[in-house]
Amino acid sequence: MRLYLSSFRIGEKPQDLVSVFGYGKRVAIIANATDMQDAEERLTKVQAESSVLQNLGFKTEEIDLRKFFSKSSELRSALHNFDCIWVRGGNVFLLRRRFARVASMKY
Repeated sequence: MRLYLSSFRIGEKPQDLVSVFGYGKRVAIIANATDMQDAEERLTKVQAESSVLQNLGFKTEEIDLRKFFSKSSELRSALHNFDCIWVRGGNVFLLRRRFARVASMKY
């Protein structure tokens, strides 16, 4: 497993992300830590994040965990189509709650 960690957006050295995963890779964007935002604002921010990654040569698609509640095997299958996963920042407690709902855990 390879990780690229950044405390603010893509970070100061975006080329490091490309060197870790490779140019042209498919990236799943998980933005559920921002689900409490207005839907339009959330979409705008996801699109901005996607644009930054696309400008680095990645192919992006959002994976919304809300579509996979109680369907962990379907999420696992969907994620197998990607080379890497970009988890957008926001409320980590909300993100944890979304993942718990996918796994059908009480939370």
